[in-house]
Amino acid sequence: MTRTETFSLEFLTELQQLYQEHRTGLLLITGAKWMVQLNLEHGEIVYLACSDKRGAEALPLLQEISSGKLRFVEGSTLALRTPLPTTSEILSYLGAGRSVSAPTPARPASEQQLSAPVRTVLQQKLAEFIGPMALFVCEERLVGVHDLETAMVTLSQVLPNPAAVDRFKENVRKQLG
Repeated sequence: MTRTETFSLEFLTELQQLYQEHRTGLLLITGAKWMVQLNLEHGEIVYLACSDKRGAEALPLLQEISSGKLRFVEGSTLALRTPLPTTSEILSYLGAGRSVSAPTPARPASEQQLSAPVRTVLQQKLAEFIGPMALFVCEERLVGVHDLETAMVTLSQVLPNPAAVDRFKENVRKQLG
């Protein structure tokens, strides 16, 4: 593998720390048009999904991630596995040799504008396509969203294809009447 200089230092720092501390859980990185899921067991990356790619096939996509939101949820992960190089090889690939600084503190979340029932429907319908990550995607992407149409457009950006986007929007509209 070759080394990249574009993978976010903030994300790399967090990933290195989780690896060194032998942590277990789900690491989710979301951006405007993509989402990355890494499952870690005792610090080792056992599953990687980025957009519609899985495992080693998704590694080149990681090189393009320079910003976004990161969230780690401690605890056991689903039994998902993908063929991957070792975690230390992945860290080297992502540029672990670069100087790493402390992550910038997160900004406080502003108050949500959509009603709780609408948010619940959006999360449930999104989960039909992306699974439990829908909770985190909704939390992060619906901050400051004021109306249903904007919410559907915002959430549909993480879906893999136009057919899924159409089905998601249709399912939300059916559920909400």
